[in-house]
Amino acid sequence: MDWLFFTIINVISTSLIALMIKVVTNKLKIDAVSLAFSTSLLSSAIYAAVFIVHYMSASEFSINMYALRYLFISITLNSIGVYIYIKVLETGELSVVGPLDSIRPLFAVLFSVVFFSEGISTNVVTGATLITLGAFLITLKVDVKKLIITIEKSKTPLYITLMAAVYALSSIADKMALKSIKPYDYAFFLMLGECLIYLPLYLRNKKKTGLKIANFYVALISILLIVGTVSISQALQLSSPSLVVPIQMTRPLLIAIFGFIFFNEKEYLKKMLAAFIMLTGSIILLQSK
Repeated sequence: MDWLFFTIINVISTSLIALMIKVVTNKLKIDAVSLAFSTSLLSSAIYAAVFIVHYMSASEFSINMYALRYLFISITLNSIGVYIYIKVLETGELSVVGPLDSIRPLFAVLFSVVFFSEGISTNVVTGATLITLGAFLITLKVDVKKLIITIEKSKTPLYITLMAAVYALSSIADKMALKSIKPYDYAFFLMLGECLIYLPLYLRNKKKTGLKIANFYVALISILLIVGTVSISQALQLSSPSLVVPIQMTRPLLIAIFGFIFFNEKEYLKKMLAAFIMLTGSIILLQSK
């Protein structure tokens, strides 16, 4: 199961990115948008150098209109997802982001059925549901009653649900494009697209603290971003989003482990229960292959 290996690499790299972002924003006093643009710009520049050198020696590169169409769709969907997240940041109601974004695996399963005519496997649905439940529990930062009140009185939960659906749909577009383009090539264009997404956000950001390109931590995040993008492209080429996305969404568990190790974060019982639920869901999901 090569797809599982690449998905786990993505989970590890994105979890480390989350850890590094927490360190960098405190250490460098940099705002989130400036950091996102700095890392996307640097990762694109680093990977561009590798990309150019590789194809000058290999003299083999091709991308057809089919792949370009779905690449454009994926970048557009990711742009929508980023702008929705920025909108949520402006509302200040961040307590609902993690729990509601946890439903992304269920959207991935649904869209895989719709677009790829996949059969609805009991193992896939059960596994994705348990992973969703575990991710919901581990990212829940407020009392359930308060969460329900927020859902009833605010539009933010609707935005987050839409964001989860949009990101799940982008994995479908990625899968389509990867039918006719190599994952390493596709990852390069995705990173360029991400850089273009953050450029207008950075330019109109009134709180921007400037680019922090020449910094060890920013460089490390950029390298991890390259690893994460390449690995998820490899995984989606090899397997269905209905399998890749649920395993990918176990990253809150790894982030929680890193939080315990490096920041002495608490809530052990809740995290142990969430870990058990997510691992059970992963095992059930993997039985489908």
